[in-house]
Amino acid sequence: MNQTAGVSNSISRVRSAKGPKEIHKKVMSLQFSECHTKIRHVDAHATLTDGVVVQVMGELSNNGQPMRKFMQTFVLAPETMWKRDRGSV
Repeated sequence: MNQTAGVSNSISRVRSAKGPKEIHKKVMSLQFSECHTKIRHVDAHATLTDGVVVQVMGELSNNGQPMRKFMQTFVLAPETMWKRDRGSV
């Protein structure tokens, strides 16, 4: 695999998890052990549809491995909007 500055050039598909049950199932399948987290920065902004966009940056370590940087963005929408959009699909 060709890597530059620790970043992989390959693209892998990851199935998203939606809703509490799917998210819980996905997290449990990752088999976290001795997990450590350092949150370095959190930013949040309102969306035009009464939701919130949250971005979190920090470092994670799992199973005694060295810390690895991460950045995750969440879009939190009102439940009523999610139900309405889901019904139109």
